[in-house]
Amino acid sequence: MPRIGQNPTKWLKEVYQPKPVTLCTAVHIPALEGYWAQSLEVLDLCLTSMVKTAGPNAELMVLDNGSCREVCDYLHRKREEGLITYLVLSGHNLGKVGAWNVLFLGAPGEYLAYTDSDVVFFDGWLEKSLQTFRAFPRAGMV
Repeated sequence: MPRIGQNPTKWLKEVYQPKPVTLCTAVHIPALEGYWAQSLEVLDLCLTSMVKTAGPNAELMVLDNGSCREVCDYLHRKREEGLITYLVLSGHNLGKVGAWNVLFLGAPGEYLAYTDSDVVFFDGWLEKSLQTFRAFPRAGMV
């Protein structure tokens, strides 16, 4: 059946403008038992501390790399709550380099800050990296 009329978003005057820094991480938690028993708590600490300490000019992009249902549900909740701006779901574990390929090509910010999903962040971490980029504008990675 054909559509009737025209797409109402065709005439949008403004579209979302990404923040200057895209914080990126890949998550792979296939189960919440054994080796991964506390992984969801660690992930929550990582994501919360990263966003809280990064400041207002950053937003979070997460690639779920084939995690279990409970982790996917958690990530969806965090996106709905606004902690995660961009959420990419993979039905398979792409490996770290495969995840980088997706994240690095998809991150819309001028700067990209990547971390593993088991790191805790403290105030000032992002600003120090950005200061280095400002001091050395030809640097590709800090």
